[in-house]
Amino acid sequence: MKKSLFIASSVLLAAGFTGCQEDIEFNQGGVNLTQYQLQEAKDIWKGSDCNVVNSYDSDTEGVQDTTMTLTLAMYQERTPAAGVTLDLVVNSDTLNQAIQNAQGEGNSTYAIYKNAQLLPSQFYTLSSASVSAGSPASVTVKRQALIDYVLQNRTTGTFVLPVSLKSTQYKVNSVLGTMMYIYQIGYNEKAYYIKEVDNNNNRQVMTSADAKNVETTLTLALRDGQRVSADAEFDIIVDTDSLNNAIAKAYSDDNFSAFRHAEILPAQYFELESTKLTDEPVKLTLKYGDLAQYVISNNKSSRYVLPLTIKSAKDLTNVEKATIMYNVTLVNLEGDDMKADPNAAPQTLDNGRSLVWSDEFNTDGAFDASMWVPENGFCRNNEAQWYQGENATVKDGNLVITAKKERKANPNYEAGSSDWKKNREYAEYTSASLVSNFTFNRGTLICRAKLPCKSGTWPAIWTTGHYTGWPNGAWEWPYGGEIDIMEYYPNHSTGLPSIHANVCWGTDTRWSGAWDSMNVPTDSFDELDWDYKYHVWRMDWDMDNIMLYCDGQLINQIELSKTNNGNGSWWGGDAWNAGAWRNPFKDTDWNPCYQQIFLNLALGGDNGGAIDDASTPFEYLVDYIRVYQNPDDANTKEVNKMK
Repeated sequence: MKKSLFIASSVLLAAGFTGCQEDIEFNQGGVNLTQYQLQEAKDIWKGSDCNVVNSYDSDTEGVQDTTMTLTLAMYQERTPAAGVTLDLVVNSDTLNQAIQNAQGEGNSTYAIYKNAQLLPSQFYTLSSASVSAGSPASVTVKRQALIDYVLQNRTTGTFVLPVSLKSTQYKVNSVLGTMMYIYQIGYNEKAYYIKEVDNNNNRQVMTSADAKNVETTLTLALRDGQRVSADAEFDIIVDTDSLNNAIAKAYSDDNFSAFRHAEILPAQYFELESTKLTDEPVKLTLKYGDLAQYVISNNKSSRYVLPLTIKSAKDLTNVEKATIMYNVTLVNLEGDDMKADPNAAPQTLDNGRSLVWSDEFNTDGAFDASMWVPENGFCRNNEAQWYQGENATVKDGNLVITAKKERKANPNYEAGSSDWKKNREYAEYTSASLVSNFTFNRGTLICRAKLPCKSGTWPAIWTTGHYTGWPNGAWEWPYGGEIDIMEYYPNHSTGLPSIHANVCWGTDTRWSGAWDSMNVPTDSFDELDWDYKYHVWRMDWDMDNIMLYCDGQLINQIELSKTNNGNGSWWGGDAWNAGAWRNPFKDTDWNPCYQQIFLNLALGGDNGGAIDDASTPFEYLVDYIRVYQNPDDANTKEVNKMK
């Protein structure tokens, strides 16, 4: 923190200038009235020295030159006779005596003179070599120049200007005939750094479509309150050692995870205005637009880092802030993983199952109403959005579910209601949730989709038992089970964006589920462009297990021997036919449980987190969804039907 400038005008009179001196003459019991003095010394005299103390920090700026008046005076307000002139001298002898006295142990009166030195002549001017009655003289001290001198010489200093009256004709008062102008300047050791390191805005993710050249600056800085010296000069170097050290720690230390897969930025993609950094900033051009074309030509997303360090032979650097890392991840949008898959669905899989139902979303326009039913209104989990079918459409080979920030009146609004679906007068967001007309029991489900990986979004691919009331439907949730093939939202413990793969079934308590859940942070997939790519989610469901995958990686395996429902004591009727004691994923007896499919984009609510309004609208793209079964195999009993 910058130290405040202060000028202490209090006076500390040194014993060397005490009042009773042997050369004072007495005339009939009175003081010799011919003794001359400086009026300023008389005005501030407190019984010790005539010292005017100025204290500064070496980083103090904007201090003006100061001019002090020196006026000839006498004892007891008497006025000097006209024509009386005395010499003004810089009295180094007086200062040397004070310095000598300061060396004595325990002599606090002279402590201020310890390590003092005479103020160099370039830092002051006397208006005259003498002062006369009725014609004051003046002394000007160049305070800012003196502060800069201390700064440049990197040394703490106490400088004294002792101005005395001298005369061979008139007697001078040895106490009040000298003024001691003292300047104490503290030097702060300087450890320079690059100011932009503090901004922490050097990590960027750009797509190949929006990458542009960036102009920025490098600025020399010091800790709060310190000034950059005019003669400070640092070399700017590309510090490959610092980058290599960060890369080496990228997998063992989470603080360095941003350097995974990093490469040095090639020299042709940046330009420094100068390789010398002084008190003037240096412009840096980062040619990210040109780099994007290089990334496209290499057909991969890449991360590049430009590590710049300042070094000097004479000045210290702040080790923690002397290096700045310009870190850019360029996402190649031209790769196949960034586009809808144009290929037709395979009719069979490697596990022998055959395609029984799919939607490839290849016809632009409205979604197929024979296959999907949209949900409407506030539905579940205290979510922020109002579901409506118009937020789902088919375009460019995708089902596009769009979540928007827009106000929608709630027709079910009841002021003061305790029901969250009714006590909101408006929804501030809209989105879509589609529910399949197709239901199934066992098989393989495969869905390829691109997620809107932004704060507050909660996209999902999931199924639940189709329930319209027994005996026409399946079983009430969670007795009908739930399979979350994919959910995306922050992990509740770590806050990290994560994908979740869960299965739920019923307990002894109504509407309370037992869960087998697994979540994986998206950055654990160690892909630079994970947030931008399509991913393939897969569920394999047989008589023994439900297996949930992302891009071929097993996320969760649920043993169906553990997914038995509770006792259904809340039912009050034929609990067995409502699912009590039964297994929604394994039991194929009369009135089995069929799963219906949901594709939805929720916002906020119990899991989604704070909504990033600046990033709206959000788009959730589903390339295709497919279900494969072995319906003719009596042993598997894989079945399906339309609702």
